[in-house]
Amino acid sequence: MMKNIKTAAKNKAEGYLALFSYGDKNEWQASMNGYVAAELMWNADLSETALRNEYIEGYYGNSSKYVKKLIAAFEAHYELLKDNSDFRFKMTKDDDIGFNVRFYPEKLLTEAIAVMDEAIAELDKNSADYDIMVKRLKCVRLTPMRMLHYNYYAYYPRDKKGYYALGE
Repeated sequence: MMKNIKTAAKNKAEGYLALFSYGDKNEWQASMNGYVAAELMWNADLSETALRNEYIEGYYGNSSKYVKKLIAAFEAHYELLKDNSDFRFKMTKDDDIGFNVRFYPEKLLTEAIAVMDEAIAELDKNSADYDIMVKRLKCVRLTPMRMLHYNYYAYYPRDKKGYYALGE
């Protein structure tokens, strides 16, 4: 989408309708993407990565290194998937391949959750913005948590007694 925005800006489009925000206050990426898109409309020569980092550093402050670590882990994982012809993002509610366990190993998701838990644990509890930073970091943590819970029974199948395993 950012490539389309750059093209529109370079061609002096009067406007651009982008539907990457679903209005969900837990959709932390939508705010970041909105910031990057708006900046690119003003100057299409800017670096998307630099803009994303600027947003993350401004919004997450000292915890930005953890958010960047989570994003880097997913981006590295997507690089591994890019040549997989079966991989695609979920497009409809009936499309069951979206968060398929074949594409999102449990280890990736649990490590991402642990990164955000570490970020929350390292916050200064005496800081004036402690409560808001906890909320912001928990919002980021919801992404891997949602993916893990989406396929919970595939990650943690029942044992012979009918109980669910709690990991390896």
